[in-house]
This record gives sequence, C-alpha cells and structure tokens, in this order.
Amino acid sequence: MKISKFTKKISSSNLVKRLSSDKAKKIALISLGSALALLVLIQLFYPSDRALPFTSLAGQSVAGWTRPDIERLSDDLYQKSTIEARGKGKVVLAYTASSVGIEMKREDLVDKVVGYSWWKRLIPGSLLWSGPQVDTFAAEVNQSKLDSFVDANSQSFSVPAENAQLVIENTEAKIIGGSQGMRLGADQFVEGIKSAEYKLGRPTTLVTEFTYTDPALRRSDLVELQKSAQAIIDKKVSLEFEDKRVEADAQTVASWLKISQDQAKTVADVRFTIDDERLIQFSKEQFDKIVVQPAGVTVIDLVDGVEQSRKEGVTGRAIDEAKIVQEAESLLIEQGELTSVALTVPVRAVAPSIKKNQTFTKSQAGLQAYVNSLADEGDIRVSVTQLNGGGWSASYRGHEQTVAASTYKVYVVAYALNQIADGKLSFDDEIKGMTFRECMSRTIIQSDNSCPEAMMEKFGRSTINSFLYERGFSRATTFTNGTATQTTANDLVKAAVGIEQGTLVSGSERTFLLDLMARQQYRQGITAGSAGVVRNKVGFLWGYLNDMAIVSHPEGKYAISIMTNNQSWSKIAEITRKVESLMY
Repeated sequence: MKISKFTKKISSSNLVKRLSSDKAKKIALISLGSALALLVLIQLFYPSDRALPFTSLAGQSVAGWTRPDIERLSDDLYQKSTIEARGKGKVVLAYTASSVGIEMKREDLVDKVVGYSWWKRLIPGSLLWSGPQVDTFAAEVNQSKLDSFVDANSQSFSVPAENAQLVIENTEAKIIGGSQGMRLGADQFVEGIKSAEYKLGRPTTLVTEFTYTDPALRRSDLVELQKSAQAIIDKKVSLEFEDKRVEADAQTVASWLKISQDQAKTVADVRFTIDDERLIQFSKEQFDKIVVQPAGVTVIDLVDGVEQSRKEGVTGRAIDEAKIVQEAESLLIEQGELTSVALTVPVRAVAPSIKKNQTFTKSQAGLQAYVNSLADEGDIRVSVTQLNGGGWSASYRGHEQTVAASTYKVYVVAYALNQIADGKLSFDDEIKGMTFRECMSRTIIQSDNSCPEAMMEKFGRSTINSFLYERGFSRATTFTNGTATQTTANDLVKAAVGIEQGTLVSGSERTFLLDLMARQQYRQGITAGSAGVVRNKVGFLWGYLNDMAIVSHPEGKYAISIMTNNQSWSKIAEITRKVESLMY
C-alpha cells in the first residue's frame, strides 16, 4: 500500500518534468523559427545595389559599398591592370591592359560584386557567407586597337641576346652576362591576349612561348681567356730604374689590364691591352723624382725672321711613356708564359724649349717676318697691302679658306651696287619691306642678317660667286658651301683694294659703300688699333672674329684683313698697331 503511493508520486513528478521540457523545446523552436524568418526577411529586403558583408574586390573590402562606389573603384583598378609576358622566368614585356585594347566589362563585374540572387535570399544566413571575393574581370578585346598596337610595337616584342663578358673585379677575372635573346611572335602575343583571364589591378601573365637565340659569345667561350687574364693579374711584376725597384701588387696590375670586347663577335675579337693612363700614372708617381731632369731654354735672336745668334739650352730627361706601355704589353700580355716580370723604366730625351727674341725692321721684309711670327700665337690669318708709298704687301695664311662670318656682306652689297650702276636695280626698289638703300645700310652698319639673306635669295648665291670669279677672286671664296660662306684674308684685301680704287665698285655707288663702312658700329678690332681713319666691316660667328678695312693713316693708305679663330678683338687691335708701326 505504501509502495503503491510512492510509485504514484514518482510518476506524477516525471510527468511534470516532461511537460516542462516539451514547453521549453517548443519555445526554443518558435524563437529559432522567428529569428530565421526575421533573417530571411532582412535578406529579402537587402538593397540590390549594395555589396554584401565580407565582399572584396581585388583584395580590398567593399562590404556595404553602393554600386556607384564599386564602379569608381573598378575603373581605378582597371587602369592599374597590366599584362606581361615572361621568358626565362623574368618579365620581358609589360603593358597596361587598356593600351593593348583589353576592355573591361564593367557592368558584368559590378553585377558580380553586388549580385545576390532571390533563391539565396531565401536561405537563412546566406547574407553572411554569400559575399564574393572578386579578383578577375571579364574582358572583351577591341580588335582594331589590338591590331594597331601590334603593328606599332611588334619590334619591341624581343630582347637581344647579351654576349658574355670578361671583367676584372679587384684581383679576380670573372665572366658575366651571356643571356639568350628572346622574341615573341605577334601571333603568339595576340593568342595570349585572347586566352588570358585578367586580374584586376594586378599583372596578368600571358601564356606564351618565346623563341630563343644564343649570344655570339657564350660564357663557356670565355673560359680560356678568363684563365689568361687571371694569369696576367697573378704575375709578380716589378719596375726598376737604376738602384730603385718597386713591386706592383696584384690589384695594381689588374688596374692596368684593359679588355676590349664591346664589338666582339667571336673570341678572337676579344683583346687584352694595357691601360696606358694608369700605368703611366703609377710610373710617374714612383720614378719621376729620380728620372725627370728639366730641359732648359734655347734662346734665339732673330731680325726680320733671320737667325742672328743662338744659345742652346740643356736637354732634359723624362719617362718614355709610349715605350713603357709597349714594353708592358709585351711582357705582361704577349709573353703569357712568364710568371715574373721585371720592367726597366725607359727614358727619353726632352728637347729644350725655344724662346725667340724677335726684332723687326721698318721694311717689307720686316713686315712679312712679323706676320709670319703670328704662327706662334694661335689661329690667325693676315693680309695687308699698301695703297701708296712703297707699295709693301705681306700675307700669312692669306690664301687659306676659312669662315667669312659677316665680312661676306661686303661682297653682297658690292654686287647689288653693281646692279644699280648697270641700271638693273635702283636704290629705291623694295626688298623685305624696305628700300634697297635702307637694306644695304642695315647690312653694313648694323650687320643685319635678314637683309643680306634676302638679297642672296633674290640674286642667287651662284650668281654672286660668278660675279667675284670674273673679277679675279679665288675659288676659295664661295657662297655655296654647305655650312657657312667661306673666303680668304687675301680676297678680303682684294675687295678692300677694289672698293678704294673703284675696280669693284665705282662712282657714286663706291662713295655710298665707303660711307657705310665708315659708320659701321663694331669698331673694337682694326679701328681700335689704328692711328688712321678706318672704313671696315667685321664678322663674328661661332669662335671666328674677322675684320677687313681700308685705312687712311696720316702717313699712307693701306688695306688689311685679319681673320682669327678663338682669339679676341684686342688681339686684332694689337696686330694692327704692330703692322702700322712697321709700315710708318
């Protein structure tokens, strides 16, 4: 009876617990279902133009971004997208995708980034795991742009073979370089473009096959030369003179060795030579103090270029630079079997310098001797002729052709004035928007360039040449040289004489030209050095300074031309002063 009551009590308790458990499960299921329903509801109403959580584009998070933002980012990444072709494990070609004609399908890309299908929206929780990671883009090829690109760039689809080279590093001979040439055919390139899967914002490696060519000089070709170079460097080398002996260490010897190979096509083209500058520098540093004996000065007294007396200076001594290089090449390079070399420093005699004490008399001989002496003073040409008195003349390099600079303008104006004298032209005729009178005035007085150029174009350069040749001027004076008008100092003097004596320009036209020459504005040369009245025309171009003149000196009249290169107006004035001191 007691047991029966106890059993009923237990059964009643279990029933209560079971009922409580079922209720909890029901509540849990209802809560879960509600949560899932809410999640699905959220997913159903998630904006169709916004990226899902955990979405990335080319490795960059775009979670929650709107479509316009993603479009802007995709455009930026597309501009950074490149294509490359690799050969032998290295990048050979690299271009931007856009330049080649690869066009991104932006709408397809953005659709992929923000895409969230309706059936996925019905799957609870898909919002959290459906966000895509997009690293590539769909593309279409603009065939016209690709064809144009290939036509313009196919020559660059190759890398030339690189010859192996022998170099010296410190005291070691090494072989470097020696890579194959690579070429990608245009068809292979196009095929690679069309079959590639393009990475966004990063390089896309095309699947291509290069053709390869061996260099003219391979690394294996230079092995024996490498051994020879190393043997030279390892030689025991000493230099000796009288009681002094200096050993050159391996690094020093290595610095003397030069390898000529830039244009080599075979091993036979590779040459070893001695770096003469470094060998000579080392020799001088070590031996100049005991070898060098300064030369003296030989003094020569001359009158009008004729030697009167001479006092010989002592002969000096110096290292024979050419011979020491020659002997070093013989002992170090040509006699490769030698392991030890002793080089005796060769010497040469050094002639004494010459000092000339020049004296010039007031005579034609003295005048000629003076202009000859200008040989010691630089690039100078002089011609001078007296127009009265003794009629002296002298010339140094007077017949040599040189750049006329603006002295040619005298010839052009002389031709124009002859045309006027012959009635074929008038002072008042127009050229370059002005009268010939004004144009010629500018040509001589201001040394204007546009006016004489206009006159040469009108008359013809060959016509002016013929005009001068018919009057005895040399063929060295020419207006048809490819670089600049040429003339000689003698021809300029001939022109000055012709103007003065009326044989080149006469009558009122001569008076007009002489007046222009008297008023020309550049007067630092002959004019500055003369004691007379100067009618002249100068020329300056590049390093050339020239001056030609008719000079009315208080004691006589003369014509002179001085043509120089890399000199100065003061030098021209100095020559003029000396010439006048000898003539008057």
